Amino acid sequence: MDMPRTITAFSAGVVSVIGNTTISADNAIVTRGDSQIAINKDGQHSTKIEGNILFDYDADTSGTLVDATVDLTLVGADSYWTGNVARSWSGKPDDTSKLDVTGMNLTVKDGAQWTPTNVASSEPSSTVGKEGIALNNLALDNGVVNVTDSTVKVNVENMSGSGTVKLATDLAAEEGKQAGTFTVASAAENSKLTVKLTDKKNVQGIDL
Repeated sequence: MDMPRTITAFSAGVVSVIGNTTISADNAIVTRGDSQIAINKDGQHSTKIEGNILFDYDADTSGTLVDATVDLTLVGADSYWTGNVARSWSGKPDDTSKLDVTGMNLTVKDGAQWTPTNVASSEPSSTVGKEGIALNNLALDNGVVNVTDSTVKVNVENMSGSGTVKLATDLAAEEGKQAGTFTVASAAENSKLTVKLTDKKNVQGIDL
């Protein structure tokens, strides 16, 4: 099944995509309100996604919390996601816990790749805005994460399994501006990352 448009699920909506999937949009997935979205949950299909996964708050039309469950499974060398996790708001709620996200789950295995992109963030006080947020749960099984330049800041709350992070590095740049970042707040026991620092002339591999 090819799906070139955004997947949208609001107000406890349920979406399950089983089959080969292709999505390309600024926001590939938009969700809120305790919805559930599962893509390639059985791990048997090609999945190609370009665009952010957006948890959206709208005071006028909904007012419900932005949290939802998104399970995205990438399996195999021809599967990838190019994008990042973000939340947006139109009419920022007084109760900012309505903007909390806990249900973003990503599995990357068997040579599949996640290439996070930079999310331009609004001022926190803006009435209408958007900001990049952490990916809640990342499961790696010989998967690859590509951090392509110094503007990309990747935050993962919980990681499990083992895989590779390719971190683009400009060794000629001033200190603090040499590379993007990949930050994991908590890793399961026996998790392992091989970090490959790359610039135009040099590739170095480091096991963490």
